[in-house]
This record gives sequence, C-alpha cells and structure tokens, in this order.
Amino acid sequence: MKSILLTLPLSIVLLYGCGNSTSNAELRANAMCDCVKDAVDLSSLTAINIEDKFDDIDKNADKQVKFSKCIFGVFEEMTKDLDNLKQEEKKAYTKTLLKAGIDCDCSDKLMDLIPFDLLKISLPFMKSELERTISRNQERAQESVDETITDSSYPDEMNDLSADDLDEYQKEIDEAMKEAERAMEELNNGY
Repeated sequence: MKSILLTLPLSIVLLYGCGNSTSNAELRANAMCDCVKDAVDLSSLTAINIEDKFDDIDKNADKQVKFSKCIFGVFEEMTKDLDNLKQEEKKAYTKTLLKAGIDCDCSDKLMDLIPFDLLKISLPFMKSELERTISRNQERAQESVDETITDSSYPDEMNDLSADDLDEYQKEIDEAMKEAERAMEELNNGY
C-alpha cells in the first residue's frame, strides 16, 4: 500500500507537475503538486531525507488519508476530463500534462535533488559496460554458430551441409558482426 500511495503520486507529480495556464490538464497538474505540497514540506526536502519525508506520510494515518483522497480526487477529475475527449484530444491533454510537469515547483524541487554531476561521471562507465555487453554477445553468437556447425548431436542434415552452405552461414555471421561493429561505431560517435 505504501509503495502505491507514495510512488505513484510522486512519479505522476514528477512527470505531470504543475503549469500556469488554465487548461484542465494544467489545472490537474497544479492540483497534484498541491497534494504533495500539503503532505510534504518541499522547502526542507533533501536527497538524504526525501525517503523519510515521504515515509512520514505513511506513518501518519491522517496525512495518509488526506494525501490519498487528494491524489485520487485529482485522478477522478482527470478521468472525467479524458472521458469526453477523442483520441487526438487525449494525446494533446497528456502532452500538456507532461509539459506542465517540467515547469512546476514540485518537479523543480525534486530535480534539484538529482545528482547530475554523478550522472556525468557515470556515463563513461555505462558506455564501457554497453561495449563489453555487445562484445560478449558477439562472442557468444560466434560460439553458438561454431557449436551448431560442429556439433554432431544435431540431425544428419545439419552435419551433411556442403561447403557452400557453411560458407553461406559464415557470410551471415560476418554480416551480423559488421552490423554490430557499425552499432558500436555509432555509439562511440554519439559520445
């Protein structure tokens, strides 16, 4: 229950936030942010205490009920808004809601807590891990093909392949390897 009551609204507030226009989507985003503001003092929120601050809602039955009613009230209004819209209008509504989230107090405060410097430091590590994974997958693919070609446990038709058939398999493997190398090159060029 705790994870549903806290994670879902927090995620929605991060995504949908609050805007300044009078559209229903932006009004709903404002309302969600207000629910969070009523439950948590955003001015005292830090990366260290964020979990404790939201745990306080779970520990306080009155806050939990008030927060839940507030968020679910906004959800009900959003449902009513969406019920009367066509597919394209629902899409526009959702886009407006998402855009409003970028500009709101709640989202702004939560983004202040993201350690962007650590993200920048970790990007080279993530890139090298991705490169290692691609390399391992290439090696495994080659080993699998080699085993398939030489494994005598396969039906006779696999063992009776002609040299031309084996050459064709090798060409397919070579093409797959080239494609993987092109992907690695694109990845390297992107950083």
